[in-house]
Amino acid sequence: MVAAEEAAVRQTQAWKLRAAIRCLPPLDRSLIVLSLDGCMAENIAEISGLTVNAVYIRLHRLRKRLAQAIKEDNDAS
Repeated sequence: MVAAEEAAVRQTQAWKLRAAIRCLPPLDRSLIVLSLDGCMAENIAEISGLTVNAVYIRLHRLRKRLAQAIKEDNDAS
């Protein structure tokens, strides 16, 4: 039973993450999706036209923003 509950929680968290990602501006959404797909910052920089440093900074801020959005959603539930 515990495994089923953990799976349900993970599924809910994944759904919330996808919903939060959909709310991001297009460039930010692209950066985070590429990162989640395992792309290195150097590759993301080349694809996006940003510097590697800008990619690291934006990804850090995006992760914090997504974590906060999920936390707020959890607190509201």
